[in-house]
Amino acid sequence: MILRDLGTLSPREFELHVARVLGALPGWSAQATRSAGDQGADVIAQGPDGVKLAVQVKHHRQAVGNKAVQEIVASKAFYQCTHAVVVTSGPGYTRAAQELAKANGVPLWDAKMLFLLQECALQQRPVPQKLLLP
Repeated sequence: MILRDLGTLSPREFELHVARVLGALPGWSAQATRSAGDQGADVIAQGPDGVKLAVQVKHHRQAVGNKAVQEIVASKAFYQCTHAVVVTSGPGYTRAAQELAKANGVPLWDAKMLFLLQECALQQRPVPQKLLLP
C-alpha cells in the first residue's frame, strides 16, 4: 500500500493495516484489539528481546492531540507493555501532544514511518530498534 492509498481506508481498516505491517516485521507479531473497549490501544505487538508495544492508531485529516498520548500511556500499563507509540495517517501532532509524548517516552509515528516499516517488512529486513523505539 502506498501513502496516498491510506486515505481510502476506514479507521478500522487502518488499524488492521498497522497490525499487519508490524506483524510482518522479522521477529514481530501483532494483533488488533477489539474495536470497542480497547482501553486506548488499537494494536498490541510483540517484538524481539521481550518488547511488547501498545499502539494507538489515529486515522485523521487533522493533527492528533494529546488525548491520544494520554490514552496510550494508560494502555501501556493496562496491557503490561514495555513500550507505547501513537501512529497517525494525518498531518502530524499538536505541540501539546509532542510535549506530552516526549515527557512519557512515547514515539509519534507518521505515515512516512509506517511506509518505512512496510518496506522493511516486504524486504524482510530488521528495523533498527532505535528507529522503532528511540
